[in-house]
Amino acid sequence: MLARRGRENRIVMSWDDLRYLLALSRAGSLAGAGRALGVDHTTVGRRVEALEASLGVRLFVRSPSGYALTSEGLSLIPDVARVEEAILAIERGSLGRDKRLTGSVRVTVAEAFGSRFLAPRLGALHAAHPGISVELVTAIRALDLSRREADIAVRFFRSTEGGLVVRKAGVVGWAVYGARSYIERRGAPTAADLPAHARIGIEAPGAMPPEHVWFERMAAGGPCVFRSNSTACMLGA
Repeated sequence: MLARRGRENRIVMSWDDLRYLLALSRAGSLAGAGRALGVDHTTVGRRVEALEASLGVRLFVRSPSGYALTSEGLSLIPDVARVEEAILAIERGSLGRDKRLTGSVRVTVAEAFGSRFLAPRLGALHAAHPGISVELVTAIRALDLSRREADIAVRFFRSTEGGLVVRKAGVVGWAVYGARSYIERRGAPTAADLPAHARIGIEAPGAMPPEHVWFERMAAGGPCVFRSNSTACMLGA
């Protein structure tokens, strides 16, 4: 539903319109906003253009690098973000009162942990609770639970997002591994030897996971012969 003018020439807005404004301001591109909203990028473009026409202001400036907010668009964002938080709080409260063990649950987790630990256990979960459907998302970036991008996040660090219920699920140990063929050819390195050995690294957007920060620091100065944003590819190499 588009924003429209009501009595006394007031503009009556719909949250469904405003969420396109927020998504495009955060993603900076129609494609990115479309992925965040689960719609085609052309839909984002049409909805934003219609919102601009209804409000009578230009909200974005398009450039080769993407979409940037105009001063008018920037002035709207704080208020629209507060509307979003209020709506999400209502949704979270409603979901928290539903005690039925049914429905879809979206879980975000690192690829390796999801594929090797969680996925093999989903069969037992389904047998115990057949009404639950699990969507396992191995996103590279940390999904935002407060915006309902996921329902549950399994992370190897303590979340600092506000308004979340956080529980420590266990302790995970980390170690440095090498291919048997490499160890036979070069020998098993000590911590002090790591800079002299070839290594495989992770290509991670934003903040690097703490275990990889530790490894990169220990092996600083040595050759990184392969990087990937996929732990499956790293394991295969």
